[in-house]
Amino acid sequence: MDLQQWLTMNLTNPSRFVRKSQDWNLLFGAIVWNLWLYQNSIVFDNPLEDSRSVLIRSQNLQRVMQAAKEARSRGVSDEGTADFATWKLPPEGWFKVNTDGARNSSNGMACCGSVIRDDEGRWSVDAVLAVNKCRKGFTRMSILNQVLDLIDKAWEVQVCRIPRRINRAADGMAKVARFDSLECDGFEVPPPVIVDLLRLDALDA
Repeated sequence: MDLQQWLTMNLTNPSRFVRKSQDWNLLFGAIVWNLWLYQNSIVFDNPLEDSRSVLIRSQNLQRVMQAAKEARSRGVSDEGTADFATWKLPPEGWFKVNTDGARNSSNGMACCGSVIRDDEGRWSVDAVLAVNKCRKGFTRMSILNQVLDLIDKAWEVQVCRIPRRINRAADGMAKVARFDSLECDGFEVPPPVIVDLLRLDALDA
């Protein structure tokens, strides 16, 4: 069996190699990915920002992919479903956090805009909206690790993907951010440029 066949077998039919094969393909793929990143960090003399072991980073990535699989199995990530025709209020007692990103192609800076609203669609003052800037070289894995840290806190979390057409407020917030800054900005009231977008969401909800 050559290398390509071995890789394919681990990703598609791992029961030949491991006793408990459930989600092995996810962990195996994550390990291969992180080994490739580590090799590149050496070849290009660009140390990884995440200093944890390949196995720990791979297990974290596996958890992200498992969560995505579970979300898809519940139908929450399908853009074509009727549930995603408009923005929806979160259930009673919940907060909804919508996020989106933007990137300036001229300088490589990226921004993430977030909108936090309660079960009546009100802008959350206690859990203030933030616009986070990521400097060049900020890795996707380090962002994922921060998301996982938030998910692991003592609260119940559901994660899903929605199409941009119903994520207008977060998209607007990502575009509000200043690409010349690395600071995190918080707003206790909505910036004027997205007030109309929030009103549209409220009407749709």
